[in-house]
Amino acid sequence: MANADKKLINLLTRWVNMTQKNAVQVVFIIFFLTGVILYYTISNFGINTDMTDMISEELDFRKLDKEFSNAFPQLSDNIAIVIDAPTPEQTYKVQKQIADELRKRHDIFEMVFVPGGGEFFEKNGLLFLNETKLDDLASNLARAQAFLALLSRQLNLAGVFSSLEDILNSADELSKNTEKLVKVLDRINGAINMAFEGKENKFSWQEMVEGKSSGLRRFIVARPILDYSNLYPAKKAIKFIKNLVTTTGISNEEGVRVRLTGGVVLDYDDLVSVQKGIGLSTVISFILVTVLLIIGVRSKRLVVVSLVSLVVGLIWTLGFAIGFVGSLNMISVAFAAIFIGLGIDYSIQFSLRYRELVGAGVTNDDAMKLTVEEVGLPFLLCTLTTVTGFYAFIPTAYSGASELGIITGTGMLINLFITFTLMPPLIKWMPFDTTKVKPLTVKASLVNLPIKHSTAIVVGTIIFSLISVVTLPKMFFDYNPLNLSNPNAESVITAKELFKGEMSSPWTISVLADNESEARRLSKELQNLKEVKEVITYFDFVPKNQDKKLSIISDMALFVPPVGSFTKNQPIDYEQTIKAMESLKATLKTVSLKTTGDLSASIRRLYDSVNRFTKFIVSRKTPDVELKILETSIVENLSIVLKNLENAVQADTISESDIPKALKKRYVSDDNKYRVQVFPRKDINDIDLLEEFVKAVRSVTPKAIDAPVTILESGHAIVTSFRSASIFAAIAITVLLIVLFRNLLEVFLIMLPLCIAMVWTAATTVLLNIPFNFANIIVLPLLMGTGVDYGIHLVHRFRSETEDTVLHTSTARGVLFSALTTIAGFGSLLFSSHRGTASMGLLLTLCISYIIICTLVVLPAFIKTLKLERAAACKAMDTVSEKANM
Repeated sequence: MANADKKLINLLTRWVNMTQKNAVQVVFIIFFLTGVILYYTISNFGINTDMTDMISEELDFRKLDKEFSNAFPQLSDNIAIVIDAPTPEQTYKVQKQIADELRKRHDIFEMVFVPGGGEFFEKNGLLFLNETKLDDLASNLARAQAFLALLSRQLNLAGVFSSLEDILNSADELSKNTEKLVKVLDRINGAINMAFEGKENKFSWQEMVEGKSSGLRRFIVARPILDYSNLYPAKKAIKFIKNLVTTTGISNEEGVRVRLTGGVVLDYDDLVSVQKGIGLSTVISFILVTVLLIIGVRSKRLVVVSLVSLVVGLIWTLGFAIGFVGSLNMISVAFAAIFIGLGIDYSIQFSLRYRELVGAGVTNDDAMKLTVEEVGLPFLLCTLTTVTGFYAFIPTAYSGASELGIITGTGMLINLFITFTLMPPLIKWMPFDTTKVKPLTVKASLVNLPIKHSTAIVVGTIIFSLISVVTLPKMFFDYNPLNLSNPNAESVITAKELFKGEMSSPWTISVLADNESEARRLSKELQNLKEVKEVITYFDFVPKNQDKKLSIISDMALFVPPVGSFTKNQPIDYEQTIKAMESLKATLKTVSLKTTGDLSASIRRLYDSVNRFTKFIVSRKTPDVELKILETSIVENLSIVLKNLENAVQADTISESDIPKALKKRYVSDDNKYRVQVFPRKDINDIDLLEEFVKAVRSVTPKAIDAPVTILESGHAIVTSFRSASIFAAIAITVLLIVLFRNLLEVFLIMLPLCIAMVWTAATTVLLNIPFNFANIIVLPLLMGTGVDYGIHLVHRFRSETEDTVLHTSTARGVLFSALTTIAGFGSLLFSSHRGTASMGLLLTLCISYIIICTLVVLPAFIKTLKLERAAACKAMDTVSEKANM
C-alpha cells in the first residue's frame, strides 16, 4: 500500500474512533441537523415541470425563445379548453357559457381568449369566408327562407309543431325542400323517442342552413394567475374549470365533452404523475432494499443501522437539492430512487465486512478498525468515480441533467460522510456477541461456475459484444416531450388528438418580424411551402374583397326572419302544446297519404312517434319534465342558429382599428414587433414530420421559434450534452483509476464490466425498440461512475485473494446485494405512470443487471483466462507505487 493511501486510511480510522468515543454527541448532532434540514426542505420543496427550462439559456434558440416570450407573454402558460359536442349550436353555447364565467373571475384568470368567437367574429364572421363559400351559404339560406320564417314565429314546442304543420300543408315547401324536410322530420322523431327515456337529443339546425356539418369543436384559451407558493401553481384554475363544468350541468349534456390541455395542464398532469410515481417508487424501493438487506446481511441491528444511515443521507441530499439548486426538475426528481439504490451500497459492504470479521472471532472494536482499513480505500475510490460520472453533466447545456448530476453526485459525498460518521457510533451501541455470530456461507458449486467455465464465458462475451456493437448505429432519440407524459392523462390524449385536426395543432411556429413589411413578406414566402397549411398575421383579420362580400351579406339579410326569444327555463303551456301535437298528428296522417318515397316514410315514422308521445303525456300526472326535454331538444339549437344568423348579417366594413385589442395583442407586441404564425400541413406529433416542418420554415427565415423549434433544438442540445458528458466521464474516470491504481491491467479489469454492460444495454434498446429521450438519455453517462464501483471492490479484494476464492468473500456477496438493492431502487421507477421516469428506470435496471452479470461472471472468467497472478500483480503495483512516492 502506498504511503499516501496509508495516511488516508489512518486519518479515516482516527475519525471513526472519534465518532465512537463521542457516540452520543455525534448521533445527537446528526439527528438534530437532519430535523432542521427536513423542516427546511418541506417548507421550500418545489418541482419545475418545464422541459425547456432544463436547457441552458445561453444557446441561440433559447435566447430567441426568450425574446419571443417577452414580446408575447400572453401566449405562454395557458390552459386550452377543448369543447366537443354533437351540434355546432351546442359547442357555441357551451363555449360562451364557460368563457363568460371565467371572465368574471379576475382573481383566477388574467386573460380569457375565445378563438374565432366574441362579438367581433359573431358580427363579422361571414366576411372571412371566401366568395364561393359565401355564395353557397346565401343560396342555402334562400332555399330555406320560407322554412325558417315559419319555424321562427314562436320559439317554443307548440310554435314549432304549428310551423311544421304549416310547412307540411304547403305544396311548394314539400316540393322545394324535400331533402331538408326529411332530415328535420327524422331528427324531431329521434328527439321524441329520446324524450320517452327522459334524455335530450338535440340536433343541428345550422347544418340544415349551411348544407354541411361544421363547428363541432371550439376552443377557449385561458391564462391563469399562477400561484408559485403552491407545488401545483395552476391547480386553482384547473379545479375551477372542472368544477364549473360539473356544477353548471354541462357535463350532463348528452355528447358534450369539455377537456383541458395546453402547457399549464400538461405540466400539472406531469407533476401529479411524477409525484405519485416517485412517491410510490421511493416506498417500493425502500421496502425492497430492506428485504434484500435482511436476506444479505442477516443481522437485524446492521439492517437498522444501514436504513437509518440511508434515510439521513437521503434527507441531507434532498435538503442540499432544495437549498443549492432551488427546486427539482422532471429529471432530477428521480434522484431519490437513484440515491436509495446507490447509497445503500456502502452500508452493505461496510456491514458485510464487519459481520464477516466478527463471525471469524474478531472482537467488535478490532472488527470496526479492520473494516475501516479494508473498505476505506475502495469506498473513497468508488465515491470519486461515481461523483466524476455524475458531475460530468455539469458543464453541458442540459441543465436538467446537470442538476441531477450535482444533486446525486453531492449525495454520494454526503453518503460517504454519513457511512463513516453515523454507522460506527450506531454499531457501537449495538455490539455483537461474537460467540453467537455464524459465518456467512455461499453455495460453492454455483459460485465456482465462472471459474470452471471461464473460457466459454470469455468467448461467448466477446461474440455477443461484437454482435451488439453492430446494432449501435440503429439507436435513436425521441424528441417528442409528449411521449414522456402519462399516456392516459386527459391532457395528453387531447393534445395528440388535436394534432390530427386541421388548423388545431397545439404546436405552431412563430416568427418575430421587426416591422409590417417584413411580416407581409414572410407570410407570402412561407405560404408557398408545401409543409405549411396556413400562415396568419395581424393583417389577415382585415378581410379581402369586403365590398363584394358585404353585398352578398346584404342580400342574405333579406332571408333571415326576425327572431323571438327562447330560454330553457320558460314554462310549458300544456294545453296549447297538446293541442298543437294533436293537430300535427292529424296533418301527418293526411299528408302521408299524398306523398311517396323517403318523405312519406319519414312522415309515417313521425306520426307513430307523435301519437305514442301524446298518449304518454296525457297519461302522466306531471308531464312537464318530458315536454321540457323535448322542447329543449328541438327549440334551443333553433333559437341559437337564428340569433347567430341575425348577428352575422349585421356585418360592416372592417379596418385595422376595428380588430379587438385582445386579438391584436396576440400578433402585434407592445414594441410593434409582428408575429407570423405558421401552421403545419401534417401531423407534427410525428418527429420526422416535425423536423421537415422546422427545416422548411427555417429555409425562409432563421428567426423561427415556438414549440416545434424549441423541442427539436432541445433534443439536439441534449444529444450533444450526452456525447460530451459520456466522453468526459470516460476519460476522467479512466485517468482517475490509472492515477489511483497505478496498474493498467487492474484498470482494464475494473472498466471491463462497465464497457460490456453499456454495449449490451445499448443493443437491448435497439432490439426492444426503446428510444432514448429527454429523461433516460442520462443513464449511460451516469452509470459510468457507478458502474466501475463493483469492479473496484472485486479487483481490490483480489489483491488479498485468488481467483478461486474471491467470489466466496463478503466482498462478492456485498457486490451482489449492492447490485440487487440498486436494481430495486432503479426498478421501482418503472411503477411511475410518467413514461419518462419509467423509461429511465427501465434502462437503469437493464444496465445494472448487465453490470452485475459482467462483474460476478465475466470479470472472474477473464481473470482466470488471463491467468492473472495476485502476488505478481500486487508486487508490480507496489513497485510502481514506491517509485511514484520516491
